Amino acid sequence: MTVANEVNRSGPYTGNGVTTIFAYGFRILAEAHIQVIRAEDDVETVLVLDTDYTVADVGDAGGGSITLIVAPTADQTLTILRNAPFTQETDLENQGPFFAETIEASLDLAAMRDQQLQEQIDRSVKIPPSADADAMDSLLEDIVRLGGMADAIDAVADNAANINAVASNIGDISAVAADLTELFEARDTIVEISD
Repeated sequence: MTVANEVNRSGPYTGNGVTTIFAYGFRILAEAHIQVIRAEDDVETVLVLDTDYTVADVGDAGGGSITLIVAPTADQTLTILRNAPFTQETDLENQGPFFAETIEASLDLAAMRDQQLQEQIDRSVKIPPSADADAMDSLLEDIVRLGGMADAIDAVADNAANINAVASNIGDISAVAADLTELFEARDTIVEISD
């Protein structure tokens, strides 16, 4: 058989609390070559084969389906990915029999791994081909620094309305500050006169 399409993931599917069967649109060579991820509130959980789900139609060119033990809720999504192992277990011996099907199965698995890696690359942050690769260290440092400040950035964003209100009233605040300064100076003068 061949690996005739580049589909490597199915979903995300949104749950409804009832549906337990979800299709995957790619060929796998074993049940364990599927990874099922349930997401809720930006938290992803990798489900466990035979505990959380079962797999049907292994080896079919058009894919198959998984059946969940518990249906995902409307707040949950489900993504199905190919998860082929990064091993090569075909052992060809010198002067031994040559079976084309064995070679083809190994090549199919290699193509599936390539597609799996490409799917991950497609989801990653990339710099343009013309960018200076030496600038990556600086970019990564900036990303890590921003990640460390995420809570502070969120706090500022949450207070943006208050900050804007203060900014629009800055003239009034400056006038009040000037009035207070004059008031304190007048008080100090009165205190000095009365002493």
